[in-house]
Amino acid sequence: MTKKELRNTIRNNLDKTPSHIKQRKSLIITEKILADKNWIEADSIFIFISMPSREPSTAALIKAALTAGKSIAIPRIELSTGVMSFKKINGLSYPNEVLTEKHPFGFFQPGEHLTELYPEISGKNLIIVPGVAFSPNCERLGNGGGYYDRFLSSVPDKTKTIGICFQDQIVSDLPVEIHDIAVMEVYTEEHRYKR
Repeated sequence: MTKKELRNTIRNNLDKTPSHIKQRKSLIITEKILADKNWIEADSIFIFISMPSREPSTAALIKAALTAGKSIAIPRIELSTGVMSFKKINGLSYPNEVLTEKHPFGFFQPGEHLTELYPEISGKNLIIVPGVAFSPNCERLGNGGGYYDRFLSSVPDKTKTIGICFQDQIVSDLPVEIHDIAVMEVYTEEHRYKR
């Protein structure tokens, strides 16, 4: 199966899953992440804004990071350059003061004016990574834009990366290429996978 075919199959399956089931599974994943040593020890959290119809919800994780006083940043994608950066949202009213710009893909993202945050070499950084699918070996199939692959290839080596998805998004024979960047761990509602 090609990447495109696999993306379409998984998206169709997720669209058929009732929202209350996805919410229940998201809560389980959230509890696992909050108990993870990498989350607890992280000074800076880089996390995506989830699309509730197709991804585990990240809303509770964002709220927990803000409450704990961790530095937290969410992605902003520049279509003109193909670059994804992370904008710091501490001290702002989330989501009202943060998600101020509608992206052409239909989701809201942080405004350009917010301060950029990048994983520090000396810091304890954690990146929560989305994916259409992951393998049990923590390989990742993204949405096809390459934004996370480019970003992950540039972060300091000791930066921790955790993918989150529903168990139905784990694919044992995932089509990957040399530029596809794996994560260190993947959490689903049923399992934790480690590379």
